Amino acid sequence: MNLYEIFKIVLGYLNFNVRGIVSVVVQLTVVFVIAVIGDYSIKFIFRFINRRKINKTAFYFIQSIALLLIRTVFVILGIHVLGIQFSTIATFLGAVGISLSFALKDTANNLSSGLSLLLSGKLKTGDEIKLKGVHVKIKEIDLLHTIAENQEDSE
Repeated sequence: MNLYEIFKIVLGYLNFNVRGIVSVVVQLTVVFVIAVIGDYSIKFIFRFINRRKINKTAFYFIQSIALLLIRTVFVILGIHVLGIQFSTIATFLGAVGISLSFALKDTANNLSSGLSLLLSGKLKTGDEIKLKGVHVKIKEIDLLHTIAENQEDSE
């Protein structure tokens, strides 16, 4: 092997690595652009939600769910751009989601009921209602619980 062949092999190797580095830099740039677009879309959605006249607790709940969903979509796009196989990750996340749904079904039921109360506007803080034969005043409505104060003198 002469010096020319060694030089040709070294240059070929360097050329391959430079192409690989350029490819990775381009992919990371695309992922960064996707992240920036995701950030702007999150801010746009939050401004849209904030203009609506809804309960603060419901607003923060909707905001956190929207943030989670949008970031998930953009992470999936970034993973796809980088060329990582998403099927294995999706299978794992699906199994985790199923197990969490069984473990947290009562909490999810309370959460949906609380959200329904907040968004419907039928029950507000300060309302007086009769609950199981007892007059109570609503002190606080949250996503997971509602606090009521007994209005009657019970012995």
